[in-house]
Amino acid sequence: MTVPEEVLQREPYGPDLVEVIREDHAQVSDALAHLVGVRDAAERRELFRAVVRQLSVHEAAEEEVVYPHLRGLGTEAVEVRNRRLEEERQAKRLLARMLRQELLNPASRRFRRNLERLHSLVRAHAAAEEAEVLPLLTGAEGDTKLRLLATLFDQAKATAPTRPHPHGPDRLGGLVVAAPVLAVVDRVRDYGRRLITG
Repeated sequence: MTVPEEVLQREPYGPDLVEVIREDHAQVSDALAHLVGVRDAAERRELFRAVVRQLSVHEAAEEEVVYPHLRGLGTEAVEVRNRRLEEERQAKRLLARMLRQELLNPASRRFRRNLERLHSLVRAHAAAEEAEVLPLLTGAEGDTKLRLLATLFDQAKATAPTRPHPHGPDRLGGLVVAAPVLAVVDRVRDYGRRLITG
């Protein structure tokens, strides 16, 4: 992604991309830790859907803003990017399975085991991003560009899909093109579900 020179010359504003990603990681981890302890099926279902939305939006924004940016930072960055994308694909597949299970019985043993597995995967993925991806970004970019990337990241979250799409495109270009379409479909589903459940 090329940032116009006149934008780079502006004064920095708001949080930078590293801060935004760390904050998202903390929020998702806290939500999952709380969810693992919830025993009431209705509450678990509601909180799980909120976590699915939060995770899906965050990962889609990373795929649109962060990972394409890493391609220009050298071979090591590309290898790191590929590992993190594979982790995301695993989490998306698990989330998609859990959404089907949640419709049947969110209080089942299988759902609880998968919830604990998801929490573990998300924690490991976030730790790997914070140890490898964020230092690459910090080392390669100045404050102004990181703040601009944070703004782009927030904009991507506003239009991101709200559900996992493990069978969507694997290439980043395809993800960027497909994400807005998937987001519209997801948001219509979310609205319909809200109408049905009150």
